[in-house]
Amino acid sequence: MSNFNEEKVVNALIEYLKPLTNEYNWLNNNLINSIQLLIPELEKSINDYTIKHEISKFLKIYKSSENEEQFIKVANWIVSEWGGISNSKEENTTQLLKKIFSNIDKPLKSLSFTRIASTSKIYAFFNPLDYAIYDSRVAISINWILLKNGFIDNFFPIPEGRNPKLAKVDINVLIYLKSIKSGIKEDTLYLPKKETYIKYINVLKEVNKRLFENEKENIILTEMLLFSIADKDIYQDIVNSVSLKIN
Repeated sequence: MSNFNEEKVVNALIEYLKPLTNEYNWLNNNLINSIQLLIPELEKSINDYTIKHEISKFLKIYKSSENEEQFIKVANWIVSEWGGISNSKEENTTQLLKKIFSNIDKPLKSLSFTRIASTSKIYAFFNPLDYAIYDSRVAISINWILLKNGFIDNFFPIPEGRNPKLAKVDINVLIYLKSIKSGIKEDTLYLPKKETYIKYINVLKEVNKRLFENEKENIILTEMLLFSIADKDIYQDIVNSVSLKIN
């Protein structure tokens, strides 16, 4: 049974994130041009902070009018072009997007961990006030902050990632080594995958309320901060904090 303490997780994240600057910079002209070809009516001045909210308007129109074809086109752009995830078979992605289209306006009680980086992107674009992207960078940032604050279990499972820099400082190894010294059973090291996404969203919402008082509901801000610091502040903190001693 999970002994997850949301308040302690929130406090640890806030303390670490408070002094940091969001250096999120993802959109480029090619991405803007390609999405405006798909959605000609899209606001011309979109940026990293508004794109989810702007595209959300159109995804909701496609869903309410049962325009599955256009929904899937835009969703595929979110996953493959904006998200850079292009290593899955096209037919598998299409089936995934069809399933998302059928269920995306229903209350979300859990999210399958299989392809969660892709699935959560669609949910985050569809409803950016309630959902956020869950990928390897976000999970690594959270887990390092927790590990540094003395947490020994209930870490967030890390989806497969594509960042070669972060692969060199495998946070899973650090968590495992800490568990050996702490006598923690392996099956309690990570949250159950079926519970992970909802717990992540709950934590994110609470952190965002306290970090960004003027935009309490805009959880994109905390998600983007966790993403942007992963291969910068977090990576450097791991390198500076971890030492290796072999007897």
